[in-house]
Amino acid sequence: MTDDNKLEIIMHEAVSFMLKHGRDEEAAYLYEELVKSYGSVEALVGLVTTTARVDVEKAEVYEKQLKPLSGLKGIDVESLEKTSGAKLAKGGGRVVNIETYEEAKGKAKAKKKWKRKPKYPKGFDPAKPGPTPDLERWLPKRERSSYKPKRKD
Repeated sequence: MTDDNKLEIIMHEAVSFMLKHGRDEEAAYLYEELVKSYGSVEALVGLVTTTARVDVEKAEVYEKQLKPLSGLKGIDVESLEKTSGAKLAKGGGRVVNIETYEEAKGKAKAKKKWKRKPKYPKGFDPAKPGPTPDLERWLPKRERSSYKPKRKD
C-alpha cells in the first residue's frame, strides 16, 4: 500500500467522521480535496451530496461532472414519489423495489418459530386457574421471603 492510498483512506475516514457529527461544510471541503487530488468517482458523488446540504448551486456545478448512468433514460417521477424508494437486497447487491422486497421478506418469515410451553407447578391446571402460583417457586428455599431458619440451641 502506497502513501497516496493511505492518505486517501484517512481522508475518507475523516470525511465520514465529519458527516456523522454534522460538519457538512468541512466534509465538503475534504471531498473537494479528494476530487482534486485523486479524481475518484466516489469522492465526486460524496461531494455532490454534501454540498447539496450546504450550497445547492455549487452542488449542481459538481453534478454536471458526473457521468450519466446507462439504462436510466426515462424516469417516472410520479411513481417514484408514490413509493418510499428502493432498498439494497441482502447478499445480491442490487437495488430492488420496496414492494417486492417486503413481499419477499414476508415469504421468508412465513416459517413459524417453535415456542416453548410454560412450565406450571405440580397440581396447577391452566384451564381452571385458582389462586396464582407462587412466584418464588424457582428460588432456593433460603432465598424465599417465607423462609425462617431453624435456631440452634
